Parts: sequence; C-alpha cells; structure tokens
Amino acid sequence: MAGILLPAKGGAVALESVDVTNMFVGTMLVDDVGQAWQLTVSTTALDSTHKAVNGITGLRWVAATIGLGDKRGADLTGLGAGDLAIAPGTDKAVLYVQPVGTPLTANRVLTLGVGGSPVSGHVVKVRIYDTSAFTLTVKDDAATTLFTFAASAAAGSVREAWFWFNVGTTHFSYFSTFFWLTPP
Repeated sequence: MAGILLPAKGGAVALESVDVTNMFVGTMLVDDVGQAWQLTVSTTALDSTHKAVNGITGLRWVAATIGLGDKRGADLTGLGAGDLAIAPGTDKAVLYVQPVGTPLTANRVLTLGVGGSPVSGHVVKVRIYDTSAFTLTVKDDAATTLFTFAASAAAGSVREAWFWFNVGTTHFSYFSTFFWLTPP
C-alpha cells in the first residue's frame, strides 16, 4: 500500500496528533480544518504548505490538492467502445468520470499514463456510474494492475478510486476507494 486516506471523526484529524510510525511516504490525510496533506521526505522550511511531522527531522506534511475543486479531465465515455489511456500530467486534471448512460460493453482497461511529467503526489480520481456486468481495470503506464472496479454495482451507485503519482517509482499507485448509493 503506497498511501491511504485516513478517516477520523468528522473525516479529519489534528495534524500534530498523527503518529506516523507505521505510515508510508505518500500517505495522505485530511486535517481538522479540511486541508489535505501528504507525508513527504523533505527538510523544506516550515510554512503554510509545509508542516512538521511530530518533530521528526527529514519528514514534512505537504499541502495536497484534493477536494471539491478538482479539475475535471475528459469524460471516459470511450470506455464503452474500448480501452482508454489518460495523461493526467499533460492535462493537469484530477477527476475523470465515466458518465451515467455510457455503460461498459465488455471488460475494459483504463491506463494512467505519465506523459506531461506529473508532479509527486498528483492525485487522480476515477469515478464510474457503470452498473453493467463488466469490470474496469485501472493500470499504470507499466501495465501493472492498480485497481479493478467489480461488475454489476447496485443501480444508482457511484464508485470512485483514487491514485497518486509516486515520483520515487515514476508510476501512479492506488490508495483509496469510495462508494455512494446516490451520486455526489
């Protein structure tokens, strides 16, 4: 597991209270005022976008860009006809959506490309409204399976998987999944 979104009461945590002993670099969380942060190896001076990690030299919480203001990439309507590849680093997008009414017609693959040199921690969200009997597998640019959306979700449901770019491995990694019974 390369990173996780840590839920707490109200969906947020007090940054200064987080024990990072068993966390991976790249772990993401949302603090008690709704700001997303990513655990990073760094000694950058502390400021509004770089916070100390319980006094551990060489680690920082760095402000991340996830949330309601996500830039939307191209709709994934083409998944009905075949596999697709997207390049989040090129279009600087975060959210990619397979719209309602564009069902999968076979098992499909969505590849997260690294064109455009994504920055470390670039978060990509793949949201699907599909309720067909087919799967959607998300792979990185090296054809490694990161996550598979199962077939036949409940009618009216929305599923979303989050991925982040790990500059250390130069690939996207999976870190969280969300499921709603009614659209967000």
